Amino acid sequence: MKHSLFFLIFVYSALIVQSREPEIFALSSLFREDCEEVGFVSLTDDLSFRWSDHPDSVIIANSFLKRRKNSSRNYHQLDSDNRALFLEMAGIKESDKVFIYNLNLDTTMTFHMDELSISAQLGPFIEEPPYRQIDYWVGLEIEGMPLSRMGNYHENSFVAIGEENPFSEGNAQPLVWEVTDSSYFTVDQLNPENSALLHEFQSGDSYVSETEDRVFHLQNLQAKNTLHLLLVILDSQSDSIVFEKAFYEGESATIKPLTNINESHSRSIYQWTGKVFKNKPPIIYGFLGQIYDCPKIDFIGKSQKPIRILCDNRL
Repeated sequence: MKHSLFFLIFVYSALIVQSREPEIFALSSLFREDCEEVGFVSLTDDLSFRWSDHPDSVIIANSFLKRRKNSSRNYHQLDSDNRALFLEMAGIKESDKVFIYNLNLDTTMTFHMDELSISAQLGPFIEEPPYRQIDYWVGLEIEGMPLSRMGNYHENSFVAIGEENPFSEGNAQPLVWEVTDSSYFTVDQLNPENSALLHEFQSGDSYVSETEDRVFHLQNLQAKNTLHLLLVILDSQSDSIVFEKAFYEGESATIKPLTNINESHSRSIYQWTGKVFKNKPPIIYGFLGQIYDCPKIDFIGKSQKPIRILCDNRL
């Protein structure tokens, strides 16, 4: 009986680990004191508000909590003791790898955690000392990245940390749009919530984009000076709806530009689809820009929940 119970607990625990969604971080950059620009992955998005100022939990050296902000925003690399404490708090091992997938390049770059520096820098709107460690962004410095070839890398890159690479290469597809007839959007084809939007808002331009197996329809919805989008994705073979979602513009979010069929430079592409994650449906991404929050990666289908990117968007 004990052995059976142990086996059930082991299997249940394994299933929980397997079903856990991967944490996806954002890629940004920072300028070091030598003015060199390097990639930066902030790891304090979900740690920030669990930090304690107890002496046993402080990973920012005391001198940087008292020092007035300089031109590099008190940039410094963590020493070995503070690094070890920070990684322990973040649940990251020195043996882990850092996988950075870029949509423009459609490739994954792999780095070893124990070869990367961990640095801290004050948030851009933090002014006078004394500071708390929560005022600092702390994360990984990534040297040698081809940032100039990665397009809008701070929006089009996904970062994962662990033992296994969750990304799939060679499947990303940029979406370019053509103006089309808006007659597709009829009330009886959409779910009730989205059908109501067609009555509530004034319809503007309609757009279409196609891949080998799907057709993407976009409808502009206008209310006063605000623009919303209704996205409907059809299966090319069955002509059935496989995904629909409304994107709302407001004080904390803006609708991103659409790349038209004549704009071929990948740097101007915002919307993407394709099977970017192993063992997950194709993504649909890049319609909404967040001001106070972080973007989410949606998946085509009705069963997979969106993944919120950990972008540490603290003002």
